[in-house]
Amino acid sequence: IYSEEDRSKMPPELANALSHEREAVDDSEIRERALEAIYMIVMQDDGRKAFWSVNGPRILQVGYEDEEDLKVMGAYELIGSLLVGKGEIEQDQEQGEDKPQ
Repeated sequence: IYSEEDRSKMPPELANALSHEREAVDDSEIRERALEAIYMIVMQDDGRKAFWSVNGPRILQVGYEDEEDLKVMGAYELIGSLLVGKGEIEQDQEQGEDKPQ
């Protein structure tokens, strides 16, 4: 599912685990709860940095592309909106600009 380029941006342990074919989780509630947990991690600055460091956005993108359940897709989108919003704010702070949120 993940290209060699995608895996090269991940820690070896994660890249190795994701390179093996796995059985999909059929229970949409489990997928939704897992995404809620990721959301809670990404809400924290250190968690968001760690998420980016393991190429987390790409992992979510691949999952979102294959998802069919609307509630689970909403959970993916919620994380995405947090990543985009926080990413823009952090980038502005690095550039010394203060934009209203």
